[in-house]
Amino acid sequence: MADSHAKMTQATPLEVIISIATGLLAPLLAIFLVVQLVLSIQDNHKPDTSSEAAQQATVDRIKPFAQLVALDANAPKVEKSGQEVYDAVCTSCHAAGALGAPKFDNKEASARCPRAAATATCPM
Repeated sequence: MADSHAKMTQATPLEVIISIATGLLAPLLAIFLVVQLVLSIQDNHKPDTSSEAAQQATVDRIKPFAQLVALDANAPKVEKSGQEVYDAVCTSCHAAGALGAPKFDNKEASARCPRAAATATCPM
């Protein structure tokens, strides 16, 4: 039971070859044009390497950001007092009460946190 009006048109071998070549050539042409566009944009934007500011920026970008210092493990350790540690680390937040940090010698914070009087730490 062949359907008489559902015939497919016959393509000649030349038409098949042209269709395949065009189907492969079109994406390659698009890729080539995009690459040429990118290369032309990069050619126009060359960095200025002659100025002193540009050379200094290059030196700043490639300089080492850390140094390794080897210390003697048997060297005497310097102990800091609690006041020295508090002054060096804790005062930045607790002196001003930043982000809700309880201020040192704050009676109201001690009342909210009963263990603050016994220990120097309070989770509030």
